[in-house]
Amino acid sequence: MMRWIRRWFRSATSSMITIPLPLLFNEKFMREHTTFISWHAFTEAEKEFSTLENQIRKGMDPKLDHFVQNHTSFQSWREMKEKAEEEYYKQYPYGPSPIL
Repeated sequence: MMRWIRRWFRSATSSMITIPLPLLFNEKFMREHTTFISWHAFTEAEKEFSTLENQIRKGMDPKLDHFVQNHTSFQSWREMKEKAEEEYYKQYPYGPSPIL
């Protein structure tokens, strides 16, 4: 039930809240789930992705899925992003800007 509520809240506020990718893919996440130590190292390893932040957010590039498969514990960019969001919202349930 709690997971459903978190998903609902995220979808309801997703148009208002954008978590910066380096916060979403923090060093702890990157070390546990990828072959990289940071988001910066991930984007530096594949230069063409570092210039396509909007495309990364949407996960529209099939080369990105291939890169993720080869360098992470995930099968797709979407799976990686969803796991990062799940872990982020466990630590920060109200997102990057707490609602007062």
